[in-house]
This record gives sequence, structure tokens and C-alpha cells, in this order.
Amino acid sequence: MNILYDDFGCYYIGFFIAELNMELHSKQFLPLFSDNTATILHEYIHYLQDISTLRGISSISSLSKKLQLVFSQANNPEYQFVLPIRSAQIKEMNPIAAFNDEVLTIEKGDNQIPQRKINKIDRIVLETDNMQMLIEEYSDAVHPSAKGYQNVEIYYDKLKCSYKFGSDSISESMAYLSERVLCNSFERNNELPYNACELLCSFSFPNLSLSPTILIAICELSLMGENSGKLFYDILHNINSQKLSFNSVKEFEHTYSHLFNQLCQELSAKYNEVMECLDFLYPTDIPVSESDVVLVNSRMKERITRGIHYRKKQGLFIAKAIESKNLKAIEKMFESLGIPLLIDKNKDLFSDDSLLPLLAPLAIYNSFFSEREEERKCFLYDYCKRQSVPIYDESYCAITPWQQVNGEKICPYALYIRRYALNPNNIKLRNHNHH
Repeated sequence: MNILYDDFGCYYIGFFIAELNMELHSKQFLPLFSDNTATILHEYIHYLQDISTLRGISSISSLSKKLQLVFSQANNPEYQFVLPIRSAQIKEMNPIAAFNDEVLTIEKGDNQIPQRKINKIDRIVLETDNMQMLIEEYSDAVHPSAKGYQNVEIYYDKLKCSYKFGSDSISESMAYLSERVLCNSFERNNELPYNACELLCSFSFPNLSLSPTILIAICELSLMGENSGKLFYDILHNINSQKLSFNSVKEFEHTYSHLFNQLCQELSAKYNEVMECLDFLYPTDIPVSESDVVLVNSRMKERITRGIHYRKKQGLFIAKAIESKNLKAIEKMFESLGIPLLIDKNKDLFSDDSLLPLLAPLAIYNSFFSEREEERKCFLYDYCKRQSVPIYDESYCAITPWQQVNGEKICPYALYIRRYALNPNNIKLRNHNHH
């Protein structure tokens, strides 16, 4: 799943939604950094990654295309969805899409692992085996760029465990380092994914001594590229071999300005694609609550447009803001780049706009693709239940939310099912007796 978990919250990559394990009060996120706000900063960094890096907008595109591919099967009355939808089914629908999805999984790398605390790294390898297996499995769907593709594999604790280092661990390391520098938050040691970047640096390049803010800048630059894990490793390798050192993020940015400009061009090239994907995720022709969906569509387009523009103009703006420790400058970002939809532990929603329609595509994505039964329960369940006129139906929402189309009240989830002409009777659960 596209989720970055933290002990105190989680962020849904590509959906602009953060859940916080804390109680919020109206507008508590401004001013920033009062009590408990290290968590808000952590999740806000993920939001900024979403709207201003290639890794962020690629995530939005990929989840949208995955849903589009599945929804397009609705035109075939013979096709039966069996949930959760797995890679074998996607391969059956479209091998190229399935191959791209698998590549993205390698690029993302591992996120949460059962034993986060590690004792000792034994080896770090630039691995080609993962891609080689995919090339053999998808021989007809392979893109030429896949040949020679490397991902970074970390072996630790007497080689008993391995960890794929990719964009997810870079995102988490960057958010953790940011809250450590600005909020002096809870310190983690030898913990994956939060210390992954520091661990890789100290193991592979023991002579390098980089400040936390320079590491944040390397993370930020790496997330602007497609194979973030390998790019992060290459930048460290280059700094080490050239014996470079930096007194500030600006100095680092100047040294790597050529790479930054090249990655900005790749970001611009993806712009139109992500705008079309937002039209699919937040369609403006849904009949009920139309104004809300229209608002969300325009707001999210506006935020990504601003995020990319801000990136080109301000460079590695997240690392520079953290380095300056200028809280006013970070609060200004809230105003110019917006905030994600925040959900506190009471399931109350906080945002700077009416962003409730953001929840429906996430609810559908979870119910179609998540292997965990509790995640397949409609994500909107708790909100619909609390409406002054409840619009939930216990017999559908908890297990088969798509059947709500047949219910008396049409909910936001059901509107999407209807909008995309999905036949709810063609959707079945794997090994489940509930119909």
C-alpha cells in the first residue's frame, strides 16, 4: 500500500491525506511547533514531497493509472473482479502496466519491517537480481531502460535480513531528520526506515561527515529522480570520491545545480500527465456534492502547479527552510502551498479547504488493492456514520462498500462506482461468503 507509517501518524502517498495519533483543535497547525507538532511537521514534509518531487507526482500518476486500468474492465460485462486485486490480475489486464507497477515497487523499496531496530549492517549491494527476475517474467513488456537497472540492498544482522533502500526510506529519513533538527523530537538510533540514509552513509562512506541538513538536501534532490535509492547512493559516492564538503544547503545546491536543472525538466515533462490523472481521481461531473469535488479538483491542481513552480524557483526549498530554522518561513509555506487533509485520533478532519472528497478515491483504492481486511473497510465509514443524517449501511460499508450503490442512500464511494459504470455485482471477495 501507498502508506508511510510513523509511530505518531501516517501519510497516504499521492492522496494528500495524513492521519495523526493525536487530538487536534481548530487551526492548531498554525502557529507551527507548539506542543506535539513534530508529528505534524513530519507528515507535512511528506505532503511537500508529494506536490514538488518527481517521486511524488509519479505516485499520483501510478495510483490513478492503476485504478483507471481496473475501472476500464467495467466495460466488459463478462469480467469479474476478485478482491483484493493482485499483480497477476493486473498482468492479465495489461502486462506493460503490471511491469511498470512492479518497477515502481522496487523503486519505492521497503518501508515498514517487523524488526525495525538493527544491530549491524554487514553489506550494501547494488543489486540487479530484482529487475532481472522481472525482465524474465515480463519479457514482452520490458522497457529498454530496465536493462542494467540497479537497486540498493542493505544486508544486516549477520546477513540474516535484507532491506530494499528506495524512495520510501528516503522520504521517511528526510521527514525524521527535519523534525529532529526543528523540533528536537524523539531520537531514533539504528532504526529502519528513519535512520536508513544515515546508516547507508556511515557504512558505505565512513570518511564522510555530513550535517543533518545536508543529508536532508541529498534526500530532497534524490526524490526528484526516478530511481531515488540509486540516485541517493550515487550522490554520496560522488561527494566521497571528489572529497567535497559543504557549509550550507545553498553550497550543496550550487555544486549540484546541473543535476537539479536536469531533474526539473523531468518534473515538467510529467506535469500534463498528472493533471489528467487528477481529473480521473477527482472528476468534476459527479452529480451530488458537485461543488465540493470541483473545488478539490481545482485546489489539488493548483497545489501541484504551485509546488512545481516553487521547486524550480526556490530549489531545495525544504532543506533550506529546515536549515534556516525560520518558523515564519515554514508557516508561509502552509499559506502558499496549502496543507494536506489532517485526520486526528477522534476522526475529526482539519484542512484549509473543504477537502472531504479526497477521501473517496483512497477508500476505493484501499478496498480494491489492500491485502489487510481492516483496510478494505470503507475509509469513509467513520465519517459517514457521524453525519447528522447517517448515510452508511452496516451490511455494506464494513465489507462490501461497492454494494452501497444498491442501498437507499448514495454515498461518496457509491458515486464513484456509478460514475465509472462499475457493476457492483461483478465484484467478489477472495475466499469470502459475503455477497
